[in-house]
Amino acid sequence: TSLDITNNLTIETWIKADSWKANVWRGNIVSKEGNHSGYMLRCGDNGKVNFSIGTGNWHELTTDEADALSLNTWYHLAAVYDGSYQKIFIIMRTL
Repeated sequence: TSLDITNNLTIETWIKADSWKANVWRGNIVSKEGNHSGYMLRCGDNGKVNFSIGTGNWHELTTDEADALSLNTWYHLAAVYDGSYQKIFIIMRTL
């Protein structure tokens, strides 16, 4: 229960993929789901990032092809839910 959504949520992770799943919903990075509740941060479908929130109904936000990730590159991803709105932040690591 400590991981259930109350009114806001931030998920952060680093990712460096060497391949993509065919569908964005198959590329789980972080996932906690139940009966129409939970949250998921996923990546697939040629590098698209998806953030899903379930609070009775599922609400999804998916990046488009212009914001897709590249293979073999480090990214810092942050998915934020403030109780009303969802946002995805993508930062590429450069040396």
